[in-house]
Amino acid sequence: MPRTVGGTSPLAGRDLYFRLLGPLTVERGGSVVDVGGLQQRVMLALLLLRAGQVVSSDELVDALWGESPPQTCRSRLHGLISGLRRALGEDGSLIETKAPGYRLIVPRRCLDVEEFDRALSCARDRAAGGDLPQAVDLYHHALRQWRGIALADLPHPAVREAAAGLEERRLAAIEERIDADLALGHHRDLVAELASLVSVHPLREGFVAKYMTVLARTGRTAEALSVFQGVRERLAEELGIDPSEQIQRVHHAILTGEETAPVRPPARRPQQLPPVTRRLIGRDKMMDTAVRLTSEEYVTGPRCLVLVGPGGVGKTEFATHLGHRIRDEFPGGQLYARLGGCGRRSRNLRSVLHQFLQALGVSADGRGLTLDALSGLFRDTLADRRVLVLLDDVAEESQLRHLLPVGPGCCVIATSRRRLPCSDIVRTMPVRSLDQESAMDLLQDAVGSAAMAEAPPAAAEIVRLCDGLPLAIHMVTARVTTRPTWTLSHIARRLSDDRGRLDWLELGDAGVRASIAASYSRLDLDQRRLFRWLGIVGSHEFPSWVSAALLDRPLGFAERILDDLVDVHLVEPAGQGLTGPRFALHDLVHLFAEELARADGAETCAAVSARVMNGWLDLASVADGEMPHWYGEDPAPPARWQAPEEVREAARAYPLTWFDEEWRLLRRVVRQAADGKLAQVAWPLAQHMSTYLDMRGAYDEWTDTLRDGLRAAEEAEDDGGVACMLGLLLDAESSQDNFDAALTYASRAVTAYASLIPERLSGHAEPPKPPQQWHALGKHMDALATARCKRDFAGLGLAAFSLIVAARRAGVREGYLPLFEEARDAFQKCGAPVSELWMTKNIGLAYLKQRRVGEAVKCLSQGKAIIQRVGDELRVNGTAGDISRVYAVQGRFSDAEAVLRDNLRESRDHGHLWDEGRALDALGRVRNARGDHRAARSAHLDALAIWQRLRASLRIAATMRELARISDALGDAAAAECYRRASAMLGAASTSGS
Repeated sequence: MPRTVGGTSPLAGRDLYFRLLGPLTVERGGSVVDVGGLQQRVMLALLLLRAGQVVSSDELVDALWGESPPQTCRSRLHGLISGLRRALGEDGSLIETKAPGYRLIVPRRCLDVEEFDRALSCARDRAAGGDLPQAVDLYHHALRQWRGIALADLPHPAVREAAAGLEERRLAAIEERIDADLALGHHRDLVAELASLVSVHPLREGFVAKYMTVLARTGRTAEALSVFQGVRERLAEELGIDPSEQIQRVHHAILTGEETAPVRPPARRPQQLPPVTRRLIGRDKMMDTAVRLTSEEYVTGPRCLVLVGPGGVGKTEFATHLGHRIRDEFPGGQLYARLGGCGRRSRNLRSVLHQFLQALGVSADGRGLTLDALSGLFRDTLADRRVLVLLDDVAEESQLRHLLPVGPGCCVIATSRRRLPCSDIVRTMPVRSLDQESAMDLLQDAVGSAAMAEAPPAAAEIVRLCDGLPLAIHMVTARVTTRPTWTLSHIARRLSDDRGRLDWLELGDAGVRASIAASYSRLDLDQRRLFRWLGIVGSHEFPSWVSAALLDRPLGFAERILDDLVDVHLVEPAGQGLTGPRFALHDLVHLFAEELARADGAETCAAVSARVMNGWLDLASVADGEMPHWYGEDPAPPARWQAPEEVREAARAYPLTWFDEEWRLLRRVVRQAADGKLAQVAWPLAQHMSTYLDMRGAYDEWTDTLRDGLRAAEEAEDDGGVACMLGLLLDAESSQDNFDAALTYASRAVTAYASLIPERLSGHAEPPKPPQQWHALGKHMDALATARCKRDFAGLGLAAFSLIVAARRAGVREGYLPLFEEARDAFQKCGAPVSELWMTKNIGLAYLKQRRVGEAVKCLSQGKAIIQRVGDELRVNGTAGDISRVYAVQGRFSDAEAVLRDNLRESRDHGHLWDEGRALDALGRVRNARGDHRAARSAHLDALAIWQRLRASLRIAATMRELARISDALGDAAAAECYRRASAMLGAASTSGS
């Protein structure tokens, strides 16, 4: 047997396969590799016949050229080796130069002769151990490696001798396999095969003796004696010898009647694997891994792979395909049982063991054996067999333990909805929903490519609504087959109804609802309650503290119940957050939970939902309490359910991080509270989100959140909430350059605040004194003092505003009003109207929060006057842009660019796209003013990309006008015209409101 060893590179030869048992063939990834002409092929055959061993150059020369080698034989030999290496490509390194010749390293399982010898050795071991059925299967596996006469395409003397030796090993293997078949009583199946073998090999006495035996055992004694007579005459005539002792012994047994004795029946080989009913799609990589994990090379001892995942994800289908993929390695048969782990009653383990033992030919009936005794008998029966066991729907580790063989030749494939503990023997593999591409392939496999091509968006929507769950997609395709006139668009519309989707994904007693219900039925009371109420949560993803709010129990208790739901895959882990682990429900599971929750009644659901929403309000108020507020906050109702203290501490310690993680969920909670008439949650939560959304520049989300809060406050006739939301909407709309809307909200806000204190319309409270934290901002305080001394009003306004921004980012929460007033006055004196307007707006909001309504009215009038005076300039300049314009007019271009570069850096550091876009536009205008048109165009193009991302149409139009002017300056009339047309179209669209 050729010896194979590991290669020098872990990647070398991984897709290469060499075949000698037939025409010499080299394959890579299923394709044949051309290894060159006759001499190169002979060289390769010689190296393969002694794989892993050094073949000397002298031996190779002698084999190739015999007794008359050419004088250049050594160089030609080297050339043949080089050509062979080139032919093997990236695997040419498998041929090593090693004194006194060459060695071919063949990776394991990459040579058919090795596979033949391995299977033959296993077959002989099984036959010697009395396991004849497995021995026969292994003999067949060994002989399937042959594709004809070994090295049939190489009629070279040096090769033919080795080929004859391989042929003799094949014939010997056939004889041994026939002996095993005879011992099992398969004599009728052997008659035709032996007749053919004897006709081809008439003087091979082993075949002749066996042919005589099967003829006698099938009642054809006369024919058996005739065969003996024929071979005796032929041996005498051609070789001058008598038949061998073996043939004469069989002849004597036939004459005395011994060869007609009955033989023992074959051992049972159960074939219980469920059939494969459809193609397995989207699981190729997973299948390769599973085959590796169940291979004999990977695991020593019994093998057990548990496929774990939620109901409907395709565990059973995958396990069945895997079983059929590897069944040839288990000639002792296959056993199958469904344990019903998630049904109302699991299947009795005793009945499963009785079923298995009976299938293996062992009767345990009437013995009165205990469960442990039956389990021991099962293990003993499989000790020397190679059997595959498929266990579907295992509920717990104890079931697996009683059904796990101990023999190294056996393998167990199990499926379970519950996470089972791993061990050296038991390996687990998660089975998840299909990704988008694989789910689309699965749908196409059922409905056909034509239907998919007619409505690709509908197909993608179906896959999304099915959550990538194979069972759900199969339910859809089953519906399609019964309704051939339905289109994918029609199906997508039907599935889009959340309340009816689970009904639509059922057929008879099968479907997604039944699959999830099977898991739910195994839960205890607390587990069921938590699972149902998770359907009330407005988001499919949630932090762990939400479970405590739902159950109104301590966090530790609730998390233990949550872990139980994770174990049965009704809830899935979704990573780690600031406040602890996060979890999620798949869409279809969430629908099922929501469906169950509705049965608890509207009053219960409202109370449960209110606890969760108040928990969000509590945490938002804690985090917002650590955030800086330029103009203060309005008093708001406190949360009526307090989050666990350890969660509150995390939000308090890292408020920005907490908001970064949770703001999307908070946005949904505000809307859910508004829809549920919970104004005492909706508008306070919107207020607590405002500072964060403003700092992050999430203006669209901020405005939408405030509108939901305003709707809730108005419906509840909560005057304080209405006033608060209107004031914040003034801020949010003006931040997006929506000045008409901002003025409307400003007027309404003044009226709303005035209605809260009609008797003090002109009164005001004393502004708070700057807190101690301001003194920690020494650099900015010094800059402000210097600007005051120089009476540089542009610099003074910028220094004051820079100090405000620095204080906000340092977490200073009050004391901004005097600086806003100083900055406003400075900007007014230096002629920076945009900056003046920004400061005036913030001053007005601060006055409103302090109930200084008369002064707020004055700010509103000032703001209106500025808007009327400067018009469109407001839409193209932020504060930094305004100051840079002043510097540019003064010819101080370097100062202008320095201001903008600082502003640009700050904006990018804090992810504020609006400020970044404004700074880039302003930078473009400054560069254009100093004559650097190309640099100006670059800045404006960067700004344009930001405005397009933010869908800010007015900003896009303004930037395009600037680009048109720059294109004119660069002499690019065509580009200038394009920008002007696009700008005009956007302006018209914005004016019409489209």
